[in-house]
Amino acid sequence: MSAKFTYLTWKMNTSSPAEKLVLLMLADNADDEGYATLNLNTAASLTSLSVFGLADCLKSLVDSGFLNKERVDRRGTQEIHVFKILAEEEKAAPVNTIPVYSPAPAPAPAPPTFHPAPNQMQAVSNAPRPQSRGQMNGNTVSTHDLDEEIIPTWAERAFKFSGLAGDHNLVWKKFVLWYKAKANELMPISRIESKLQYWLVNEKQNERQQQKTSQYSGNAGQAQTNGYRQKLSPSERFRQQLIQKGKKPTF
Repeated sequence: MSAKFTYLTWKMNTSSPAEKLVLLMLADNADDEGYATLNLNTAASLTSLSVFGLADCLKSLVDSGFLNKERVDRRGTQEIHVFKILAEEEKAAPVNTIPVYSPAPAPAPAPPTFHPAPNQMQAVSNAPRPQSRGQMNGNTVSTHDLDEEIIPTWAERAFKFSGLAGDHNLVWKKFVLWYKAKANELMPISRIESKLQYWLVNEKQNERQQQKTSQYSGNAGQAQTNGYRQKLSPSERFRQQLIQKGKKPTF
């Protein structure tokens, strides 16, 4: 067994697993010079290959340059094939080699420092700063900076899904004036949008209530025109009384 040639054989790239197996078998039987003897019948049973399959693998290894067929010896009725494994040893690095390090590059010079003149510093400090109406840092809104005449983009989404039939500009104007009448607040856009959605829900309920009121008033007038008064249930009479007093029942 040659540990050296077994190690070198593991590093060879054969074209098939069968060739790798045959090559390792030869390395296991090789001497220190890489010579190995092989009996086709015995080796075929060890590698689970047929005799013809083993012969094809040996021929392919010879053609690929991994093996060299030296000779064929006869021992009685048996043929003993002699092969030499062609594997180069890795060259060892010299022991006493002293590494040479290249000098580190010189650090780049620092950029020149610019000191503005006193007049320039004063001009920069007095320069007007840009201000954004209705937004600060891109995500917050000051309630007193809202424009009641223009519906912003983030508010248009709430109006789009509210289902209001009335004038959106009028509803937005009431919403903004309500918050401008209070103390100024700096809030995130998402919070203002939530407040607007709640406001639109109430507006939608008011629209439905007005539609019901007009419908009931029309039915009552039609009943009186036909010469009789419509009979109402106790709950409906109570509801009509609340409406007459200026209240808005939710039932």
